[in-house]
Amino acid sequence: MSRVAADSMGSRFPPAMLANMPKSPLAVDISDILLECPGWTEERLHDTPDDQLLFFWTESAFFNLSDVVEEGKLGYSESDTSQRKKYYQEIRDRDRIVVGRTSACHEENQKLNKERAEFILLASNNLPFYARQKVVLQIERRAGVAYRVNIAEIEEGAWLAAMPSRTLVALG
Repeated sequence: MSRVAADSMGSRFPPAMLANMPKSPLAVDISDILLECPGWTEERLHDTPDDQLLFFWTESAFFNLSDVVEEGKLGYSESDTSQRKKYYQEIRDRDRIVVGRTSACHEENQKLNKERAEFILLASNNLPFYARQKVVLQIERRAGVAYRVNIAEIEEGAWLAAMPSRTLVALG
């Protein structure tokens, strides 16, 4: 019996039907998690509510970050008197060439100003009249769980040059 209230009490599909369903290379099952994610045991998974984590296959790569750069004022209208500044960080390849940037945020939200950061792939941008880019999440891993720090765009060529690895992510 489940000890976590958010857990499903069982599958809606009969076991025979599940056994005959083809498995996508992007599908994640318990054996993938136990093999690819050290620290995740059946017991720990059983004690974690289903709505707390998202497990998915993606690519992961590391890039260097610049110091925090001030971009300008962050306000929603001309009448906004808060005059809060917004900041971002440049993303650089191993040769220190700028290949992307993080999204703008308040300075207090840019708390992870470390030199090297991990990024995971979310999507590819292939817009007309623009260079191809990868939409990525800057993450921080704690106790086997990846947490979003920021979102960013990185040039596709730089992403491929960083030799991303296929990884199973537990996003919290």
